Amino acid sequence: MRHLITISILAFYLSIATRAQTQHPYILTKIQQPEANQGKVQIIQDKRIDELLGKVVERNAKKGTVRGYRIQIFRENSQVAQEKAVAARSRFLNKFPDVEAYLIPKVPLWRVYVGDFRTLNDAYRMLKQLESLFPNAFIVQENIEYNKF
Repeated sequence: MRHLITISILAFYLSIATRAQTQHPYILTKIQQPEANQGKVQIIQDKRIDELLGKVVERNAKKGTVRGYRIQIFRENSQVAQEKAVAARSRFLNKFPDVEAYLIPKVPLWRVYVGDFRTLNDAYRMLKQLESLFPNAFIVQENIEYNKF
């Protein structure tokens, strides 16, 4: 029973570390730093947890990618699919110039993915903005570049 509790706590901290990579690799250290007119957070934990969190961050940095999400706005298999895919990508970039758009050719199937989202919530927010422009868009899980965060 004691091992089950330890494993549960470790899994919780690893999930925090995975989400924390989008903000700061050492989020637990950062939130403990006092700021003017604010309370102080003190986390009491085993040093091995910090070591494991560091290993997760280091592994993702070495690998260069992390599990994330993109939104597929176009997918077609036809003779004119390439032109339609380029047009869909251009239409997206005109509306959202700061968001990456990827043209994925696997002839004869053409796809357009947009965004590099670390969390499903972030992808869902963008999907809501795209509903009127791309009604058939949906979220896909992808490996995204680690250094974008």
